[in-house]
Amino acid sequence: PASTSLSDCDCSEGYRHNGTACEACPSGSYRNSTTASNVAACPSCPANTQSEVASALLFDCTCKAGYTGINGYACSACPEATYKPEIGSDECTSCTANSNSPLASTAAGDCACNTGFSGSGTAGCVEIDECAPGGGSNCHIEAVCNNTFGSFTCECRRFYAGNGTECVAQTHVLTVTALVNTPYSLGSLGAQYTACVA
Repeated sequence: PASTSLSDCDCSEGYRHNGTACEACPSGSYRNSTTASNVAACPSCPANTQSEVASALLFDCTCKAGYTGINGYACSACPEATYKPEIGSDECTSCTANSNSPLASTAAGDCACNTGFSGSGTAGCVEIDECAPGGGSNCHIEAVCNNTFGSFTCECRRFYAGNGTECVAQTHVLTVTALVNTPYSLGSLGAQYTACVA
């Protein structure tokens, strides 16, 4: 029979009727034959997924770069210290050792060396000896620098006090007790001497 209504006109999958003609579903949406109405809007893809223009199936919605999961379902952001450059359901790739990246990173270049390490997140990060000449230690001249993994500590030398980046000379009072014996004494006479050591 002859069609009498616009709703009788069926658009192909991946297209919807705009009231005049069929138009492609935009990127990030889809439409198949199970969509309730021919003139209904194309349903949006699940969270953190994308689709090409004129996509017909829910499973055409694939995880965005920086996100992982099952196509057709909401995808999760790649955790810190990982990245994923391609779209799809691939797993996130770990950054090199001693480097980190933000959530949902999309490239190896997003991996940056941690504090106390030098290099790059793509080629590798090596530990910096901050106590070596030019290593970046801010220890006081009267402090001992101790290199640790990814960091360093400063400790003031003997006779100095402070936090290692600031050291102040201390004055110590040393009390000495001397025993004085004479041939004519019946005992010992105790005498005290005070010596200042700066």
